[in-house]
Amino acid sequence: MNRSLFALLAVLAFTARFANASVIYDTFGPDLSYNSTAGSIIGPFFPGQSSNLNQLAMAFTPSQSAQLGEIYVALGLWFGSAPVPIEISVTTDSGGLPGAAIETFQLSADLESFVAQPQPISFASIDQPLLNAGQQYWLTVTDDTSTAALTWFWSPGGSGPVAQFDNSLPGWETDGTQQGAFEIDSVPEPLPAGLLAIGAAFLALLAVLRTARPRKL
Repeated sequence: MNRSLFALLAVLAFTARFANASVIYDTFGPDLSYNSTAGSIIGPFFPGQSSNLNQLAMAFTPSQSAQLGEIYVALGLWFGSAPVPIEISVTTDSGGLPGAAIETFQLSADLESFVAQPQPISFASIDQPLLNAGQQYWLTVTDDTSTAALTWFWSPGGSGPVAQFDNSLPGWETDGTQQGAFEIDSVPEPLPAGLLAIGAAFLALLAVLRTARPRKL
């Protein structure tokens, strides 16, 4: 068997090990679609306007216990220019409101204007904390600049607890049930070693059959 076939087997075996990521919470429509005409504003409504509402949070309850893998969020620019510094956190629940941060992501997002119907942003967990099924958590988004405001586009049908942070008040307060569009995925789980071995043996057999040559009489 030639070297290219050995390399092919190695690549297929490696990629197969990471084929089982699961969606554990999702408010998007099909194919990461969302309500592109409406959303919640994070930050001031107009340029130059002062705003105390620079944080927004959506509650979620994982459908299964799993390590946090990747997050997708439908965010756009209400006004301002990219890149925009954004802080996104996964937190515990504290009395029906966001609690202590489990993992925080500092992003410099190259967001598009809300009128452009931008693609959702995505980012992977580094710490990969365990999220327990049936337990409520929160996904919080913070606008870290006074020169831009964000739009968290609404889910086409999902609803659940929403909270906002008002700097003029003691802290978080409830803000209805119209959730923004986001998705929480688990860390991809490896396939069973036995299944990988069977697949590798099958591919090896195919390679041998393809490279075999009939003997000359």
